[in-house]
Amino acid sequence: RIELLNKIGFDWDSVKLKRSQHQWDERYKELVCYVEKRGNTRVPRDVNPSLSNWTVRQRQDFRLLQKGDPTKMTEDRVHLLDKIGFE
Repeated sequence: RIELLNKIGFDWDSVKLKRSQHQWDERYKELVCYVEKRGNTRVPRDVNPSLSNWTVRQRQDFRLLQKGDPTKMTEDRVHLLDKIGFE
């Protein structure tokens, strides 16, 4: 099946991008719920380790974006994070 998809020029990168965006959207929704309950975006590791790690990565990616370095952070993501008071 993979060979057939490759023969017709299937774009594997777009599938990866969609999956990556979906995963980001799901984490963002999780963070929004956290903010609604706790009032901030500082997720302690002992409360939710995976969401805490995700927020750390977002901060790192934002710094890379500010420096002009390659990053998965986009202006749209920055806008969404700003809307919920991401610090």
